[in-house]
Amino acid sequence: MSFTTTIKKSESARRRNAMAIVHVSGSPGSGKTTLGERIARDFAGQVTVFDTDEIIQHHLASGKELVKLMDDTSDKGLLSYTRRWTEIFTEGIDDVIARTDTKVLVFVGILNHFRPPGGSILALDAATERFFIDLPLSQLVRQFYTRYGKELGQDQEFWTGIVEQRYNIPDSLSFVRDSKQEREWHAAHDYKFLGTEDIYEAIGRLVLGENRRAITELN
Repeated sequence: MSFTTTIKKSESARRRNAMAIVHVSGSPGSGKTTLGERIARDFAGQVTVFDTDEIIQHHLASGKELVKLMDDTSDKGLLSYTRRWTEIFTEGIDDVIARTDTKVLVFVGILNHFRPPGGSILALDAATERFFIDLPLSQLVRQFYTRYGKELGQDQEFWTGIVEQRYNIPDSLSFVRDSKQEREWHAAHDYKFLGTEDIYEAIGRLVLGENRRAITELN
């Protein structure tokens, strides 16, 4: 372990004890990003919101490294991929914690981006509060597929990528199956299942404490 890494881990540990760390997870299309943007806007200067999808992207060195590791489909290759995937997420989370100085840090995103084939979701162990956005499955399916038209309707590069099989849109049977598995996993790992408004209020209480109750009553 390098000296720089040692310092980063020490700083991360110190900050863990000084701030509230929240993880807001949820299935794709559940509204994680929208909720995160609202929290960042309404509690600017008091809350740092970080989208966990930013830790691994195709254009980043970490993403390119994982794509290369994917080429080895042997058991040994899969083990190497899983180990490196876990390391990248863990290091990324520690780095965000170490450089955050607000009262509350909110990680937004389900930790399965680039996940190993057949792999599961990664738990955010640093979080003092863990939430999973709870939606009726029919509403989740509608939001998920509607998002493609709203956000990617004019993105020709994305649709070209679909044709070239660089990207894909999950079929509904797979999406429903995965969503059910995600709910089961989060329940088994002690996440609180709440709607977006209840999660927003819970984070507001962390930021403002009892003052939020007085503000709510005035309104």
